[in-house]
Amino acid sequence: MTTYVFAKDYLGRVGPVLTRQVAEAKKRYDLFFLCDTDIPYADTWDRSGEPKREDFQKQTLADLMERGIPFCRVSGTLEKRIARVKNVLQQHRKYGNVPDVR
Repeated sequence: MTTYVFAKDYLGRVGPVLTRQVAEAKKRYDLFFLCDTDIPYADTWDRSGEPKREDFQKQTLADLMERGIPFCRVSGTLEKRIARVKNVLQQHRKYGNVPDVR
């Protein structure tokens, strides 16, 4: 999904293979973990810069919500993020995104 958001921004379009993969993601995954932007930003030659970081995060959140994809945002230190993921996974019902067809 992140690649999808970057492609839209950098290239102005998304190819058909990536578009299909993102559309299928809702079926493949029960839950997405989205890292928040509160960790230090490592600015390297191949990155868009700190201001774009927030824009990409907002675009990713909007895309997840528009597609109705369940997600959990993780923030804080690495230890807090790991603890949050473990806690959520312990409570998560696997295959919860599969409708009960009778």
